[in-house]
Amino acid sequence: MARFRFLERWRRPVEPADERDHTVFVLSGGSVRGAAQAGMIRVLLEHGIVPDEVVGVSAGALNGTFLAANPTVEQARLLEGVWRDVADRKPIRG
Repeated sequence: MARFRFLERWRRPVEPADERDHTVFVLSGGSVRGAAQAGMIRVLLEHGIVPDEVVGVSAGALNGTFLAANPTVEQARLLEGVWRDVADRKPIRG
C-alpha cells in the first residue's frame, strides 16, 4: 500500500495490554444506556477502578462530564439520582 506510506511516521509501537496502566471509560449514547451507565460507573468506582480518561457521546458525554468533574463514588451516586429524577418525569419517547 504505497499510497499510505506517509502514515508510517505517525505510527507508534503498541505496548502489550498487560504493560499498560491507563484506564479509559468509553460511554456510548442513548438515554437508556446513559441511565444504565450511571450504575455501572458507581460499581466500577466502588471496586477502585477509577478512569484516567473519560470519553463519551450524547448521554455518555453528559455522564462523562459529570464523572470527570469528580470521579468518586459519591459523585456516581449523585449521577444515579439525576437519572432517577429524569425517569420520574416520564419523558416523552419518540
